[in-house]
Amino acid sequence: MNSLPVLRITSGFTSFTAILVKDKQLLCHTHGGFTYVGSEARKEEKEKMKRDIATMVCEYAKIYGIDTIEIEVKGHLSTGLMDLHFLESNGINVRWIKDKTPVTHNGCLPNKRIRTRK
Repeated sequence: MNSLPVLRITSGFTSFTAILVKDKQLLCHTHGGFTYVGSEARKEEKEKMKRDIATMVCEYAKIYGIDTIEIEVKGHLSTGLMDLHFLESNGINVRWIKDKTPVTHNGCLPNKRIRTRK
């Protein structure tokens, strides 16, 4: 099983998690959370947190000798994707990005009533 490592990114409104896995073995698990301060402060805080997590993932990838990864994203895409330029500038190539966010639906609808004239 000589497959490429997978970076699984999960994001929510107040949290961000990145897991680096190769052949069902956990190589790196990082997470971060941010608070509701204000829209501008929160945006800067998110960017700093994403860069810190990307730095940690790059460090672990260098320790294990990884140069190419695949990315799976689950959650809100605006907060989900790391700075890919940051990953590539540290010598990690991204082969593909796959979005695994579940798509909601309205559920099962009951049968329509038969209308009759009176």
